[in-house]
Amino acid sequence: MSHLITTLDVPRYADPRKEAELVCQYTRQPQDPPLHSVKWYRDMHEIFRYTPQEYETRAFNSTGISVTNSSCDARACVITVRPESGTAKYTCEVSSEGPRFAVDRRSANMTLAGECLYVPLVRYLL
Repeated sequence: MSHLITTLDVPRYADPRKEAELVCQYTRQPQDPPLHSVKWYRDMHEIFRYTPQEYETRAFNSTGISVTNSSCDARACVITVRPESGTAKYTCEVSSEGPRFAVDRRSANMTLAGECLYVPLVRYLL
């Protein structure tokens, strides 16, 4: 057995001017080994890692995304996505301690979409 992800909450759409919260809830049975780590990925790039045995969490700022250590923990991560990022796949990975280091992983897409701050002007020629 291992830790199993029960809920993955990734906003379907995110405004690049606001933070987006990624939530990963998981369960652990009494007979399961302890938690080894919780990791978040944007596409194939790791953006955050929580390891209970280590004093500090680790944030990895990759192109198009910003993460701060203080905004993430074992259950959630708050990110800021830059406008040029478009659509990306966000993955939560929960792993148990050895000897098996069992892993559960879930993914969801998030697309950048924001409200227009002004009314577009359309011009045409007669």
